[in-house]
Amino acid sequence: MTGTLVPPGWKFYEVTPSELAIVSIVWGFTLGWSVFAAGTAIRQTLQTRQRKKRITTYIAMVWAELIVSFVIGFFGWFFMMGMIPPSFEFFFFVLVFWVVQVQVILQIIVNRVGLLLPDKRFVRNMKWTVVVYVGIINVSVFCIWLPAQLQRSETYVRVNHVWDRVTKALFLLVDAALNWYFLYMVHRDLIANGLHKYTKLFWTNATMAIISVFMDVAIILSMFFKNPFVYVQFHPLAYQIKLSIEMSLADLIAKVVRASHEITETHDFGSSAVSGPTDDWRNARLTVDGPGPSGLPGGWEFNEVVTH
Repeated sequence: MTGTLVPPGWKFYEVTPSELAIVSIVWGFTLGWSVFAAGTAIRQTLQTRQRKKRITTYIAMVWAELIVSFVIGFFGWFFMMGMIPPSFEFFFFVLVFWVVQVQVILQIIVNRVGLLLPDKRFVRNMKWTVVVYVGIINVSVFCIWLPAQLQRSETYVRVNHVWDRVTKALFLLVDAALNWYFLYMVHRDLIANGLHKYTKLFWTNATMAIISVFMDVAIILSMFFKNPFVYVQFHPLAYQIKLSIEMSLADLIAKVVRASHEITETHDFGSSAVSGPTDDWRNARLTVDGPGPSGLPGGWEFNEVVTH
């Protein structure tokens, strides 16, 4: 049985016993990690709610990432089990959730990078550059992956076989670039200027960045299974691990900032600051006394970045 826009000659994906075992194991890990990640998200949500009396953009993105990753894993596994028939609607909504998944995780990373940038205009430009960069890839995938999954023609299938791998490599590059830039700024503007309390943040982020990039590599490797849909099942687990990394770094940055005792509260994108201590780095501005990094004067600030 097939659904909307599926041609009569559509060939069902053969799932080998080994592939079935692998996707089931991956789905099991995804379920377990969902519970772990949700626990962290709930804790951060309650802490932010208590401090800000509202749900911040960061928290909204965390929950969006959790939900779409779980949904992709849930429906992907049932599709692999043959319980969901192929249809335009199914493949379309998998793509929609995938777009949210990719865009949100990268915006969370940009949020973290922007914390160290004093120029808010540059942060906005970086945010929109990532949105456009990823958006162009997203559109291309809609134009190629969707008809390839519907098997509208052999040409689409062959092109998708190559382009799908290329897009994953492009995501790997932007992920690695953002993490490298964050490490570069921590070392140049903080550690090199005598703020050695950020050394732990540097090495923790370096380790997490390697794991994050490895998740992209794992997705690419999973594309070499005979069944062309197996890799979709790896996406939710990989991106939930990426999300957990970002939430862990958020906690670490909060601890470092809290230890400095030099925090002032600020509103989204440069509205007037309100004096008072805060332990929420996602809504904070860190002031460094004395000579500023990179030759900046004293009072150089870590500005909040809130993606909209």
